[in-house]
Amino acid sequence: MIAVGESRQKKFKLFSRLTELVEGVGHSHIFVTWKDSLGLRWVAEARGSGIRVVSNVEFKRDNEVINVYHYICDDEKRDACIKYIWQESPKSYGFLQILGLLYMRVANYITRIFGGINRHNNPFRDGDHSQICCEFGLNVAHIALGEESAPDHLENFGLIETRQFNKMYAKQQPQDLIDRINGVFRC
Repeated sequence: MIAVGESRQKKFKLFSRLTELVEGVGHSHIFVTWKDSLGLRWVAEARGSGIRVVSNVEFKRDNEVINVYHYICDDEKRDACIKYIWQESPKSYGFLQILGLLYMRVANYITRIFGGINRHNNPFRDGDHSQICCEFGLNVAHIALGEESAPDHLENFGLIETRQFNKMYAKQQPQDLIDRINGVFRC
């Protein structure tokens, strides 16, 4: 099993809060997680320093988990996902792609105000040369689903589209599990 999750920073970070505001969601980040054969949980994420793989304990030190979506897959697909994650680890973060998503959101909003129907795309797409968290998470989800490559328009996916995709193709975990992940226990 492979999971794609949504998270936000525990401490105030301006870029993260602006991302939540622009996207209109309660999270600012997408991550991928899995358990290895020893039962250890790993987290992979695309962030400002590039693609990184860390222990679940280290990830949760700075992040609050908002949602987790499980992709049920066999060992072969899970191993293909992990292989993809390791192959992507030297890639840089797609800073221009983030600016392109902001442009896309603003341009589409203005177009709707004036009654237009044209949809603007991200002008800073670079294929597979760099990654942002949404693109990285959805590429892993596509592999888990048995699809070898993601669609060309994946670089137009922000947090909103990523959540819609996850809700459509994966099993969302219940709130009590999310609370346990975050160390919140309710009576």
